[in-house]
Amino acid sequence: MGIVAAAALLFLLTLMAPTAIQAHAATSTTATRVTGDSTASNEVATVVGSSGNLVFEEITSQLTFTGGMVGIGNASAFAVVNTVTGHVSFTEQAIFFGTIMGSKSGSVIIVISGSGSVISGTHAHDYLVDGTAGLAGIHGGGHQATAAGSSTTGFTLWVQLNTK
Repeated sequence: MGIVAAAALLFLLTLMAPTAIQAHAATSTTATRVTGDSTASNEVATVVGSSGNLVFEEITSQLTFTGGMVGIGNASAFAVVNTVTGHVSFTEQAIFFGTIMGSKSGSVIIVISGSGSVISGTHAHDYLVDGTAGLAGIHGGGHQATAAGSSTTGFTLWVQLNTK
């Protein structure tokens, strides 16, 4: 029960992230569309519990970003998989190190919340928060999709880079 409650709380917290992003005062009024791919490697999935048909997993991986985001990152996710239906719900937090839209180098946290199927793939919402160095002041969000069995995720973000 504790794992299920923690997963539900983590999922609700990631749903509230868009409100925090929208409340962030912007110095730029134009958001820019950024597209690209992230590819996961060295993925490690650990089963941390189960209940009936549900399996709870922690997943870590290293990421390589190409396209409008160029750099590397690390990700940590928590997923709930229904072993009968194949449905999966997950929350993830990744840290990106690199450039976005040709910016100066920096880092930003990406908060991700999604669902889908181990059979047909997943979709998720992404939120950029807490940029540092050349990405200080960045905020935005978007969506991503991953085909079943693929280690590459395509993303589309709307980003404002408000460097001071």
